[in-house]
Order: sequence, then C-alpha cells, then structure tokens
Amino acid sequence: MLIVIGIANSGSSDEKNTADSTPSAQPAVPSVEAPPAVAPPAAAAPPAAPAPTTTIPPLAPKPPTGNGKTVVYEVISDSDSLNSVTWFDENSAIQQETSASAPWSKTVTNKSTYVIAGLGAQTEGTSVTCRVTVDGVVKDEQTATGQYAVVNCNG
Repeated sequence: MLIVIGIANSGSSDEKNTADSTPSAQPAVPSVEAPPAVAPPAAAAPPAAPAPTTTIPPLAPKPPTGNGKTVVYEVISDSDSLNSVTWFDENSAIQQETSASAPWSKTVTNKSTYVIAGLGAQTEGTSVTCRVTVDGVVKDEQTATGQYAVVNCNG
C-alpha cells in the first residue's frame, strides 16, 4: 500500500508562504508601572509610664460571727423505723444516717458564715413528716404519704 500526500498552491506567485516568513511587528507589551515608594516606618513612640500597681488582698473566709444558729431537725413517721435520714451538720456539710429509729431528732449549732439547713427522710411505713426549726422559728414542715414515702424540708 502506498500513500501519497501532497500540497498544492493554486495562488499567484506574489503570495508569500506565511510559515516561512517572520512576523513584521511584535505584539504590544503593556507597560508596567513601578509601585509607589513606601515611606520608612516612623520612629517608635517612647514607652508609656507603667500603670500604677494595685494590691489585691488575699481571699480569706470571713470569721464566724456571734454564737451561730441553732438548728433543730425532727422526723416522725407511722413506722418505728426510717430507711434513711439526711441533714446538714454544724459545718453545713451533708450527713446521713441509715436504719434510724422514729421519731428522730438532732440539734446542731451552725457557726458557718452562710448556714445551710435541710433535712430529708424516707420511711419504711406510709407516712413521714419532717420539720426544720432555726433559732426557735419553724422554717419548714412537710409531710409525704405512700409506701416508702420520702420527705424534704429546708431551713
């Protein structure tokens, strides 16, 4: 098999072959301007005078005031036994007694800056009542009923 490829020029002899000719003019190149001059940085300002120092006192709890508050906790129930009794002691820390006998009572003298007084109890019966008294004044008294009732009082 033989393949012949040919190019024929049917134009006049005045035409030039553009593949062999070099372009007469170069394309225009856009002009690039130089960036504006940057001024040197200004001299640094002199350091500011130091701020006055303030002495902050250390954190410390306030000392106890007076003789404290007398808190009386009381629980009564239709059952002779309580599953648990929970209360806040003389330091406002939570305490718990399990298998307590009813009626139950406890007196504490709390000398904390902020007194937390509260009581919770659960009976083995169907009725339980709690009472919180602070400095002779009843602050809360609640009753709960139902099997294994739970009651809460706050002072």
